[in-house]
Amino acid sequence: MKLEYLKTQLLLKGSSGIGDIFFDDPRIVVKDQVKSYPYIIWDMKTYRSTLQWQNTAQEKEIVKGFKAYIIGSYDRRGATNTQTIEQKWDTLREYFRAYLTVLNATSYIKIDNLNDMPNELFDIGLSPDSEIGVSFDCDMTLFCNTSVPVV
Repeated sequence: MKLEYLKTQLLLKGSSGIGDIFFDDPRIVVKDQVKSYPYIIWDMKTYRSTLQWQNTAQEKEIVKGFKAYIIGSYDRRGATNTQTIEQKWDTLREYFRAYLTVLNATSYIKIDNLNDMPNELFDIGLSPDSEIGVSFDCDMTLFCNTSVPVV
């Protein structure tokens, strides 16, 4: 699958409740940038796949450990917090699960490790904003199709 087309597929949010989706190093989503929470960052530098170079009609590509972050706003000093930090992390993980369900429903992406997905919690300090997050290592199979526009 062409990487530009993969990015268009990863932008699908459906009814997951995800605000924005970015394709950057997580350290460069800077303070005061317009963002809708929760947002997802796909770290393209972690994209690793297996290609079948001798098969010019390759039908699928296997991706391992593609790192995604889901980020939410959380100011522990804020008087308006209605969730503990643990509840907020759980909420972010549920949003990401809903987002993966949307991706998995497409014809081009199958999430391979839904039942065994590594994740890591990040406390405030992930960005200059009062944000916390969860990272996920996603394994997926991409189904290629020559009729897909290469953009």
